[in-house]
Amino acid sequence: MIKNIVFDVGNVLVDFKPKEYIAKFQFQKEIEEQIYEIIFKNLNWIECDRGTYTITEYKKRLKKQK
Repeated sequence: MIKNIVFDVGNVLVDFKPKEYIAKFQFQKEIEEQIYEIIFKNLNWIECDRGTYTITEYKKRLKKQK
């Protein structure tokens, strides 16, 4: 019996370009880079992307890093 089906979405089914996504908000370039570093260059992001924990847990961990 199949219990789970996993889809690798990022750069497989859809393009994953976080810098382009952040740029759509039209922040200053320095702010865009800070957002990118804080959110996507974070070890917690890597673990969340792996499915180690949920987005909710990721947000909690991100807040604790402040």
